[in-house]
Amino acid sequence: MRESYAKELKGKKLVLNDNIPRIAKRVELALADIGIEFHKTRPTRLLLTKMSNDVKAVLSEETAIQFEKLFEGINARFQKIDERGGTNLMPKTK
Repeated sequence: MRESYAKELKGKKLVLNDNIPRIAKRVELALADIGIEFHKTRPTRLLLTKMSNDVKAVLSEETAIQFEKLFEGINARFQKIDERGGTNLMPKTK
């Protein structure tokens, strides 16, 4: 995030409020405190650009494995839903 706002942050101190649970909201408020408008597309665009140029510089092997496991779990859940012939994404409660 800091890199995507480097020009605006030059010479300014960004203070994040750790009591705010949502990171994007923390950043938005910290930037607003120093007079900068937050656009979440800026850090996102920078991340995607870096990933397209050199994914290993952005994601560690461990992180890539964790994402793979996450998507395997999501796909397994969708497979179960499909097998039931339903569209309910939430598990049935007992």
